[in-house]
Amino acid sequence: MALIVAVFLVMGTSLQILKNHQLMVGISAEKSEKRIAALENLKPLAYLGIKTAQLLVGWMYVEGKYGVPKNDANAIYWFRRCGPWPFNEDGVDLAALRELNVARAYAEGRLGLAADPAESEKWLQLAAKGGNEEAIAMLAARSGKGNTR
Repeated sequence: MALIVAVFLVMGTSLQILKNHQLMVGISAEKSEKRIAALENLKPLAYLGIKTAQLLVGWMYVEGKYGVPKNDANAIYWFRRCGPWPFNEDGVDLAALRELNVARAYAEGRLGLAADPAESEKWLQLAAKGGNEEAIAMLAARSGKGNTR
């Protein structure tokens, strides 16, 4: 019995080390703008539920750079899988907070994205449609209606 427990303990530790190594390789590739390599290393971890990997994969699809195609649907898919981490917004689409972050990045031209008011508006609409209160308030302020609650 002790041998079986030891085998499972060694296997579990080895898998954790392997997962951490693959995550670090993916993050390193993403930082050095080798996005295809990053995607290949991070996507399997994202499917396993590693939130950092899910968030990075989503942003790669938002940016659409360095060989990774721009794909809003894939970005939203990964943001939704990532959830509202580290925040909890009950009753709100799990991707809404990330969509708001993308809208801000496009509005300000940051996080690797060029300023693009039309893209910002699109992502802000998505966040508001998903129930993000801040996005709803921002849209209401832009239209001059204020918060209609």
